[in-house]
Amino acid sequence: MGGGGKALGANPGIVAVRLREVVYTLSPNHLKIMPGLWKDLPEKIKHKLENWHYGVLVAVGFYGPVWFCKHSVHQRELSHRD
Repeated sequence: MGGGGKALGANPGIVAVRLREVVYTLSPNHLKIMPGLWKDLPEKIKHKLENWHYGVLVAVGFYGPVWFCKHSVHQRELSHRD
């Protein structure tokens, strides 16, 4: 009944498939790797420093509720001591 000497139904549903390995590399002679990353770097840094307040607002938006919850729990724990 075919099967190459194996018992029929030993591994139902399993099919052997050959895989190929593909490796992508960059040539060592290729000097312009990601040119947009370094283009106008001083201007990008200046822009980030000018808009620092947006970072502060984001940090407060994330950390503010956490601080409020911790502070209120702490105050509730200490309220019975009064």
